Amino acid sequence: MSLNLQSYKDALFQDEGVEERVEVNQRHLIDKILARYSAENTIFRELLQNSNDAGAEAAQIHFTTNKDKLPAPSIFTLPWSQKATVESVTYKNNGKPFSEEDFGRLRKIAEGNPDEQKIGFFGVGFYSLFSICEEPFITSGQSTMGFLWRNDMLYTKRGTLPTEAQSEWTTFYLATREPIVLPETTEFARFLATSLAFTTNIRQVEVFVDSKRVLYFNRKAAEPKLIDNWDRNSFVLKSPNSLFKLDTIAISQVQLDVEIVKSNVGTNYTIFMKIADAKMLVSLPRKMIEDMVRTTKKQPPKTTQLKLMFTNFEEYDGTMQTIKGAESIFQDLIPPPDKQGKIFIGFPTHQTTGCAIQIAGHLIPTVERESIDFVDKTLNFWNVELLSMGGLLSRVCFENELENINVLLKSMVLDDQSSGWFYQKVAHILNVFHFKNSTPSYLVGQILSSNFNGATQKLIRIISTANAGLVPASNVRLPPDADLEPFMKKIATVPKKFIDYCPEVIKQMTAANLIRPIGFSDVIEEISSRSFDEQETIALMKWCIKKSNSGDLNRQNLSLIQKNLIFLQGDEPIPISRINAFVTQRTAPNDLPIPKNCLPLSLSKNFSSRDLEVYFWGWKELQVIDWVRYITEEKDFGVNPFFTEKVLGHLSRNFGHASANDRAVMVSTLQLKKCITTQKGMVLPTEAYFESVSLFGDLPKISFSNPKNVSQTFLKALGVREHVELQLVFDRIGDLSWDQVQLIKYLSSIQSKLTPSELSTLKSNSLFVSMNNDEKRYRASELYCPSDKLKSFGLPILKWTGNWKFIGDEATFMKSIGLRTHIDLNTLFTMINTAKAEERKMYLKYFIDNYKSEYEGVYNSSSVHTPFIPTDEANLCLPKDCFSESASKVMGFQIIESSLQAHSEKFGVESYPNGDLLIKKLRDSLPNMSNAKDIFNFLASRQSFFTSRHWAILKSLAFIPIQRDDKIFHLPASSVYLKSNDQDALYQSSFVYITFGATADAFLRACGVKEQPTPMELASIMVKNPSEFVKNNNFEAYLELLRQIAVNYRTIKYNTSLLQEMKTSAFLIGIKINSNEDSSKKQEYQLARASDIYLIDDTVLSQLFTPLGAPIDEILEAMYFDLGSKWLSSQVNEAYSPKGSPIQSDISIDLQRTINDRAPILLYDGHQTRSKKELTNAADNLQNIRVFQVPQISIVRTFNQTVRQQETTACTATSKGEVVLVITKDFDYFDIASALAKLILKKHRLSDSLLISTFLSTSLTNLTQKGFPVDRILNLQAKRDNPPPTLISSQAEPVGGKNGSSVRSNQDISSKQNIPTTKSDTQVRTANEPKTSLRNDFGDSKSTSRKSVSDIDGDTTPDVQPTKRASSSNISSIFGGIMKNFTKNPSVNSGGTESTKVSNDSNSSHNHLPVPKQNTINPSQTKTLQNQLKQSVATVSSSRDSNVKSNFPNETSTPIVATTKQCVALTDQDLEFIQTINNTSVYIDRRVLSEGLEVLSNNSDATLRFSHVLQFLSEVFGLRKNCIQVYWDSDGSTIAFNRNRELFFNLRYYLGWHYQPIQQSYKVSMENPQTFYYWYMVFCHELAHNFHGPHDSTHEYWMSSFAEQYMGNLIQNLQQLRLQ
Repeated sequence: MSLNLQSYKDALFQDEGVEERVEVNQRHLIDKILARYSAENTIFRELLQNSNDAGAEAAQIHFTTNKDKLPAPSIFTLPWSQKATVESVTYKNNGKPFSEEDFGRLRKIAEGNPDEQKIGFFGVGFYSLFSICEEPFITSGQSTMGFLWRNDMLYTKRGTLPTEAQSEWTTFYLATREPIVLPETTEFARFLATSLAFTTNIRQVEVFVDSKRVLYFNRKAAEPKLIDNWDRNSFVLKSPNSLFKLDTIAISQVQLDVEIVKSNVGTNYTIFMKIADAKMLVSLPRKMIEDMVRTTKKQPPKTTQLKLMFTNFEEYDGTMQTIKGAESIFQDLIPPPDKQGKIFIGFPTHQTTGCAIQIAGHLIPTVERESIDFVDKTLNFWNVELLSMGGLLSRVCFENELENINVLLKSMVLDDQSSGWFYQKVAHILNVFHFKNSTPSYLVGQILSSNFNGATQKLIRIISTANAGLVPASNVRLPPDADLEPFMKKIATVPKKFIDYCPEVIKQMTAANLIRPIGFSDVIEEISSRSFDEQETIALMKWCIKKSNSGDLNRQNLSLIQKNLIFLQGDEPIPISRINAFVTQRTAPNDLPIPKNCLPLSLSKNFSSRDLEVYFWGWKELQVIDWVRYITEEKDFGVNPFFTEKVLGHLSRNFGHASANDRAVMVSTLQLKKCITTQKGMVLPTEAYFESVSLFGDLPKISFSNPKNVSQTFLKALGVREHVELQLVFDRIGDLSWDQVQLIKYLSSIQSKLTPSELSTLKSNSLFVSMNNDEKRYRASELYCPSDKLKSFGLPILKWTGNWKFIGDEATFMKSIGLRTHIDLNTLFTMINTAKAEERKMYLKYFIDNYKSEYEGVYNSSSVHTPFIPTDEANLCLPKDCFSESASKVMGFQIIESSLQAHSEKFGVESYPNGDLLIKKLRDSLPNMSNAKDIFNFLASRQSFFTSRHWAILKSLAFIPIQRDDKIFHLPASSVYLKSNDQDALYQSSFVYITFGATADAFLRACGVKEQPTPMELASIMVKNPSEFVKNNNFEAYLELLRQIAVNYRTIKYNTSLLQEMKTSAFLIGIKINSNEDSSKKQEYQLARASDIYLIDDTVLSQLFTPLGAPIDEILEAMYFDLGSKWLSSQVNEAYSPKGSPIQSDISIDLQRTINDRAPILLYDGHQTRSKKELTNAADNLQNIRVFQVPQISIVRTFNQTVRQQETTACTATSKGEVVLVITKDFDYFDIASALAKLILKKHRLSDSLLISTFLSTSLTNLTQKGFPVDRILNLQAKRDNPPPTLISSQAEPVGGKNGSSVRSNQDISSKQNIPTTKSDTQVRTANEPKTSLRNDFGDSKSTSRKSVSDIDGDTTPDVQPTKRASSSNISSIFGGIMKNFTKNPSVNSGGTESTKVSNDSNSSHNHLPVPKQNTINPSQTKTLQNQLKQSVATVSSSRDSNVKSNFPNETSTPIVATTKQCVALTDQDLEFIQTINNTSVYIDRRVLSEGLEVLSNNSDATLRFSHVLQFLSEVFGLRKNCIQVYWDSDGSTIAFNRNRELFFNLRYYLGWHYQPIQQSYKVSMENPQTFYYWYMVFCHELAHNFHGPHDSTHEYWMSSFAEQYMGNLIQNLQQLRLQ
């Protein structure tokens, strides 16, 4: 196939057909070129490059602005309108003038500079000028050239300059296409400074703005010096594929002086750097030369240069000192050591080098000259080879700098100051040449780094602690860690301070294994080289333990350490290898001898015994008993008192810690040694007495030099005696003249030394006499201490001469063996109970006086069983049976005697009875009519002491007295109600009402007595005895009670047992219509069950069959239906019988056309188009209905076997799927309307038939005149039938789409929004109704709908009434309207969707009208409006504030017509208060309380965030913080409501529309701004209800007024929020 195609191609070219030139749209081509040259300052980069190539030494850039054309500033001038812009740019250079060849190349796109040593390749750089200039103009020498456009073709024109205009400057004049912003001085200076890095010719650059110089650059370079001291043989001088070979390297010092003028003040800076210039020979294969010529359109060079810019420490530090405050200008020229330099291809590119060096060379870039070309195979080969030479050049410069540093180091002696400077100097070079990943291409850094490391076999040199100059990194170790540092002193390591200056370099060298950490061999080398002192030995042993634990040391390593380690103890060297045991402080102190095979305590005390045994060569701890045996055999023990006392002191300190066996060995060993020093010399321990034994003077008592050194416990264990035995005392008692006092004093002095058996003997023996009887002996426990008070009571008192000290050794001892110090409680209570009045007072006073000191800790009033408390009735009672406050007496409680009331607390007498006692007394002694008020008043004062358990008892206890027929009955709180002046008479005759005064009634109210029966209570009573209610009232009053039940039926029905009673009880009113003899109608009321009553939905049927019907009331009908009543129409069977053949007459055809045309109008209910909930395929049926005419139609109706037959003029039928309307010739529009109503409405009434009849029988003009919005209905239907091309969901997002009110598909609403899901993911909030104005939003009594996703029609629009739904698009549209109409008349409607705008038909009475137009709007009226709004905001209250529960009247406003239904607020009975969060009260709909608690628990974060959003907005309006309420319900369309100036907001909508979880700590500023906009409009809507309830144009007026008034606050607060 390919051969055939080639032959076809050859034949084509041999043919003599017409050849056509390929045309290029030059303007488009240049635009595409400019798209590749989109970088900042590209124009000046190209101009500077061309100047440098032309040999220019100086260049000038002139910006001419329009400042002279700006208008004079005034108070009306906006700040940004005074900023000057650039009108033209003039660029000059003093290089070689343009040659004819140069001018010729300017006319040719893509023909680059043929000079192989020049940078340009592609010939497109010049055309970057067209990015700002439409037609550039050039002068050079005596010639000029201009560019001009002819359509899309670019032309040039040459000319000659006048002689007087000729100069050395080549000039480019660029008149800007449109004014451009003057470059920012600092950024432009940064660009120019970096651009001068490698220029070979340009030395000076000046920048002028309107002839004033603002920037000046002067570049100076010293003579280059060849690097001739490097070992060329140790380096690889060729590139990997030998394309390049390094010839020479020269380094020159470069200085750049810069002047920057700002605000007419010049600042000078000086920058220092080095540039290494490498000359290289180029050797390319022939094929590569051909490929490069083809690609670059020029020959590759024979030689080339590669330049490298870097700084040493002095240059960098000096530069940083001079450019303080201007670092950003030079950061691209002199990158910090931790940053990266750039690749320069003439000028800097986007490519970094990977380290802090700049590299410039003959690299070949991509077209836009921002990156290196690695795509083209040939150019990639060239670029990679040249970059590899960059790595070589970097290494040579690096080694040259290190060598210079090494020479300097060897000539210096470093101290602390100079070493820091020197470390920084070395670290700077290491940091500068430390390679990292380059960007955007990692290959550049990889190539440079690889060739840097592979350029030589030499190891990188580094500084060390050995101070021997720079040494190879392999000879240096990382600094010792904290464990090694104390004993590693001779190994050469990297100085720690040096690491701080170059941590990343050291980290990389460590990773490459160039520097290693200290190893075990290094440790052995250190140990073998010297002896270790004490601290070094301890540190080494700790290191051994740690490394052994980690597994880094084994037994062999430890043995090597043991073999080589020598420890210096003082001057004595101790080989560790001879040690096999150790002592601890518990075993032996430092200053006493230990065996020679033991490790000294100075070492062993730093380690645990376990560590010494486990890690150190089988060492064992020397046992105490072994040391005792060792030390007691020392020659000084038992001979030298000082030495012996020191040994005993050490053993006594450790005696308590020794094991029982060790203590036994110690005692048995020492008891055999004369080791106790006494005044009679050294004696055995069992022969010695303690110093305190003073009874006899001839005893051998202890006489240590420091008695505290040896503990008494230790001495007692050894057998030293503490006292003289009692038997000895009794044996020698005849030698002493004792009395009872002397005996007690001696025994008290030795009481601590008496054994328990001795104390027991003293307690049980009768040894003491009393003051009243010297003959009889008493035990101590039978006597009282000698107290004057006790003496007066006639009690047996201990005989004592002198004063008895209650605090002393004698008193303590006697008390310990049983002596009584006070009267015990039981004895005292018996004394009080049996005493006479005067004695009783004395005993009570004794109790009171001694209560704090003796009885407080032991007295328990509840355990007293002897009555001893006197009462005000002269009785004695127990403490628990009387009280101190006399108020309790009203209930029959006993009161303590008045003289003792001040001491009630001591007796344990309570002030008042507790809740349990009060209830018990109330139950046992029920109040009567005479004392009930006093009792209830008293109980009211005690309410705070009742618990929930008490209140539960009181609510069920029958204690409230009721008098009937001279008899007293007691009823519970649930059976009576509080009487008031405005009590409803309906209840008076059927319920028990009471009152005992305001205070008593308050108590009864707390017990559960209500003002009147709740609806549920009312229902419970009525279903049980409805006839009694009717008897006590009348049917009209009874019907009113039924209405009250019906209003609250939604709550009542959740009581399932009551609901079942309501269904079966005959408590409902039915109405029977009977005909009188005079043909008048009479209504008869009957009580009946719901199942026996019919709901009248068809008055014709009601008249025909006169069933027992329900009252005509929507609320009552809803309840009747739920309880079992049925609609009358559903129980009547209708059969139509058309007679004759059906035909399509002119009459039927006209009627059919009328129905088809007016179908949208027929669906109108007088206020709005009916919802799908009311209709049954209505639109399709009306559009497709067919009408036929017959002569006659009969209708037969059957109800409960009663049959009625009538004639009619219309009926409907279904034939083969078609809907047919059959009429007679003389049809009645009412009959047709009734037939159509049955066809299209799920439930219809008389009013529906009358309305449809009117729509059919009245002309459209008359309908319009009567106020029906005919045009709007028909237009809306037309839009539905012919939707625009872009499909839009009927449900919009809250706020926050692309333009503030973007829409969301229904599917998205049900899946993402779900407003919100509760127990079931499929249960959704019915939020998808058609858009309506806000006037129809925010809750309606019929707006609640529960519908699952499965119930939604195919178009996903839920079956709810469209006017009851708050659409987010309404919010956004009104918000947008307000923004548009800020300056307009505030009475104009500010928003709304198309379907809610006011009709242009002035005759339409059903449209929502705006507030009547005012003649003028003046400042006074505006101020009045603002004050009204502020005053209204101030009245907003908290639902938890009981002081504001009264209803506020609405402010006066202009009367408005065309009202709609108001927002219906949830009542206190509907909501359950849960908690307060962030000053915001939180409620749950009581119907779904358990579900709501679960939702709040799972969404606590969202609840808190919602409160923050609302509190933020409350500050916008200046509301009090506690005025905001949040509630949650499971379904319904209410977003918020205003209940008596209490604002409630639905959490469910925030969860569904705005809440997005966040991971970080929450701030209110993290909320989406659209959240604030949405709820701001909700606030405005609800605050408008302070003035006006219905949703009409007046409400919208006030809402828009609020939005305008507080919009500034909202914007300001949002700005502050973002700043925070």
